[in-house]
Amino acid sequence: EFIDLDSIYPHLLPKDEEAFEQYEELSRKRLDEANKIGKINLAATGKDLMEEEKPGDVTIDLYAPLDMESEAALERLKELSTNQKLGLLNGFLSVDDWSHSQLLFERLSSLNPIAHPQICSGVFRAIEKAISP
Repeated sequence: EFIDLDSIYPHLLPKDEEAFEQYEELSRKRLDEANKIGKINLAATGKDLMEEEKPGDVTIDLYAPLDMESEAALERLKELSTNQKLGLLNGFLSVDDWSHSQLLFERLSSLNPIAHPQICSGVFRAIEKAISP
């Protein structure tokens, strides 16, 4: 063991409580934005919609969910650069240190670390390495 994770973990920022609060706030914000997009009645036909609304009154932005997803990905990317614990997890994955990675996954599970593309890629590499002949 080159690194004792328990000895350095308390010195990494942000503290777990702060990181969990930030993640919950981000999740609430995303949910609120998703709820603002609107609801569509999939059972209604075009004729039904036009009887209820005047033509031209209905505007649907089909790209709003894609824009929201792009914004969420950018925010998650920022989180990876400011959260030392997630950065350490990414580093452990990049050097194939699965034992330390697993410990951090367990501690940071409330932050959904697999949602970060870099961490997800690291997990895929570890799986590929484990199952390759």
